[in-house]
Amino acid sequence: MAPPAHVTITRDRRTDGSITYGLRVRVDGTDERVPLGNTAEGWDETRAEVARRQQVAKMELGLWSPRAGGIAASYDKEPTFRELATDWLQARKQNPAIGSRTAELNEWQLRRYLAPFFGELRPSQITPEKVKRYRRHIHAENTKIRAAAEGGAPLRDPRTGRPLRTLSNESINKTLRTLASVLDEAEDVGFVTRNVARGRRTREPLERRRPRGIVEVDEFLSLLDAAIQLDRERHRPNTLARAADVRMLRDEARLEWAVIAKQLGLARSTAFYLYACVDDRTGPIWGARRPVIAALALAGPRVTELCQLNVDDLDLTKARFYVNDAKTSAGIREVDIHPRLLEELTAYAAYRPPAPGNAPAFPTRTGNRRNKDNVRLRVIAPVVTRANEIRAGRDQPPIRAHVTPHTFRRTYITYMIAAGYDLPYVQAQVGHADPAVTLAIYAQVMRRADRDQLKAELRDLLGVPSEVRAINHDHREAQRTGEPIKSFRGADLSAIVRGIER
Repeated sequence: MAPPAHVTITRDRRTDGSITYGLRVRVDGTDERVPLGNTAEGWDETRAEVARRQQVAKMELGLWSPRAGGIAASYDKEPTFRELATDWLQARKQNPAIGSRTAELNEWQLRRYLAPFFGELRPSQITPEKVKRYRRHIHAENTKIRAAAEGGAPLRDPRTGRPLRTLSNESINKTLRTLASVLDEAEDVGFVTRNVARGRRTREPLERRRPRGIVEVDEFLSLLDAAIQLDRERHRPNTLARAADVRMLRDEARLEWAVIAKQLGLARSTAFYLYACVDDRTGPIWGARRPVIAALALAGPRVTELCQLNVDDLDLTKARFYVNDAKTSAGIREVDIHPRLLEELTAYAAYRPPAPGNAPAFPTRTGNRRNKDNVRLRVIAPVVTRANEIRAGRDQPPIRAHVTPHTFRRTYITYMIAAGYDLPYVQAQVGHADPAVTLAIYAQVMRRADRDQLKAELRDLLGVPSEVRAINHDHREAQRTGEPIKSFRGADLSAIVRGIER
């Protein structure tokens, strides 16, 4: 009689100090290894234990069958890297403990970089010198991409048609970690005696990062002003410019529609549409830039977490939202919505068209779900540009920080710490598994000479009382007792809905 199924966690400590986690599955007389991931990829004991339990549940439901010996052992002879990587990726996609976004990243790394270079080599043919050549190859490719972009003819991905982007040293190292994970399979079975992609000597030195600032309070308010202006603009500037050309040819030159369309290179239906396009900033609000900026800065989600939020994930009655998928187990959490953000989101809900519960919480104008590139290019970049125009008109300096989606996350942590919230609460709100990042920002706040003034400003901004008994629990306590919560500077909801600028 075969012994009962048993699943244990394996830990392979690497020379670079990292730990690679896996599962050892013993069932029906077989003994198989299921790879999970490395600590550099966000894996830890908690996440590995969750994966172990999921594996057990899968086996109990009959949804898993063993492949004796694992991935590499299924080959009669040593496979090519491409063959090994294909099976490794398939196993990653089938592993319930590995998020879909992680698997998508691995697939992109393999298809775009690793497979073209190592694809037809066998694991035993991948030497330290080959790994060095790969790194030099990426840097040479980066040089070509930069030169082509500077020459006005950017290189494009033949598959997607998008401009190619250079790979930073940090991203090169991420592809090397994926290479090492694939070669782990060959090492486990004995095709190679040493994984040449492991160890610090295979890694690129990290570039010195430029100082990463935060968005100051006055700058954040300028961003909100800019966002509501853009949200009220139904049409983009280039559309309005073409619409003006159509109206001039129709109303002043008195040309026929067919002539206008031919002269401007448009279809007649497009000319009709453009004729009616006007810059009406007093009508309904069309965009979601303001609530996106407010949510990023006043709640601190990762940009991918914000993009994945559904309508049902925003509970405005209980003043919280739910992050159901994240890159670490600590990232799956409930996030408190503080009074100022609650006003912003309530105003947004008032003018947003009705949508089903599984619809994106912050959709594009066409109703589609945003992604990180959309937020960066379509939301943050134009908002920062408009905000700097507004600030120039007010004789204020431009926004100093290099504003990215992650800038708002650092900004939120800074705001919360400066406003008096304790570190464990802030860490839980942002889903940090490692408190080191939170502590680093705490140290920066403590070095500020104006921290007392900043504390008062931020409590006012967040809409929390200036004197707080237990500031990290004040909002939920008010929800429980029914005690009214202070509104931000007395602003009423109708003023926000109308988009009145402060």
